[in-house]
Amino acid sequence: MTVRRWIGGLILSVFLITIGYAQKDYGKLSLPSDTVVAKVNGKPIYAKTLDIESNLTYTLLTIKQNNENFYEILLGTEEGFDFLVKYKTIVLYKLIDSFLLIEIAKSWGIHYEDADMLRYVNTYIKDILDQNQLTEAEFENYIVTQGFDSLTDYKEHLAFQRKVTLTNIQLMDKIIAAVPVSDAEVDAYIKSHPLPADETASVNISHILLQKEDNVNLVLSSVQTIGFEKTAELYSRDDLTKHNGGNLGWLEKGAFPQFDVAFGYQVGDVIGPIQTQLGYHLIRINDFSGTRTGQSPYREEAKNLLSLEKKVELWEKWLTEEFPQMKVTYPIEIYY
Repeated sequence: MTVRRWIGGLILSVFLITIGYAQKDYGKLSLPSDTVVAKVNGKPIYAKTLDIESNLTYTLLTIKQNNENFYEILLGTEEGFDFLVKYKTIVLYKLIDSFLLIEIAKSWGIHYEDADMLRYVNTYIKDILDQNQLTEAEFENYIVTQGFDSLTDYKEHLAFQRKVTLTNIQLMDKIIAAVPVSDAEVDAYIKSHPLPADETASVNISHILLQKEDNVNLVLSSVQTIGFEKTAELYSRDDLTKHNGGNLGWLEKGAFPQFDVAFGYQVGDVIGPIQTQLGYHLIRINDFSGTRTGQSPYREEAKNLLSLEKKVELWEKWLTEEFPQMKVTYPIEIYY
């Protein structure tokens, strides 16, 4: 006997010894697996799917283990019973929305075959078994403790969730156009989410070497007017780098302690003057990294993340405002 069936029997026995309403309505919590609880655009939702996604029996067992009093109230009072029915009803409504989004996606040319989803899940589970040196029977024993009747039910759950997730992503991309992100927004994000220290262990900098008698303000003004590279060529006292824009290349953190101040700034910042034994340096920060790939990929990653965040916000707005309007145009029948 599986855990689910054992718990189901336990629930049944509790209901049968309680007041009459439980005997009359218990069936709503334990329908035959092939019972159709709803239809969305003609596609049936079976009680088995509702049971798998609500996972009520495992939830009740967990509650019993952690709060016996709450468990007894849920199973021994009319209010508790109504709460459980309401919970499964809400799960059903969410399933209806998922089924409906899958139907809407088809009108956009988005369709995922159940067989393809199951093949992916089988590969995923095989990898788990191989990595943990488990047999399928051992893994199924564990899955049963999580409230599933069998490994087959667990696979069905994973396949359905993958189908819903992929459909949502593709439908969002179809409905919501690409959202632009400004450089200022990327800069603000990077400033508040800097790369970890171990990923910014080196800095690429350019410098303009000056002596005490040089007019620093004049040089800084030139940087603003004609750019750092041309200013370096005109004013830098470093003959080795002045003709390549003053570029010093990559410096590991701690190699030149006076320049470590650069790690507190952003790419493109010009800082200084910084005094060393060679004179006074104006430094421009070109990039940060633990490797020569620099922060450019990080900036692109940040830009993509910000764009996705905006897109998700618009998608959630669509789900809240426009999806309900589309919902009424599809035939939905609820039998639960």
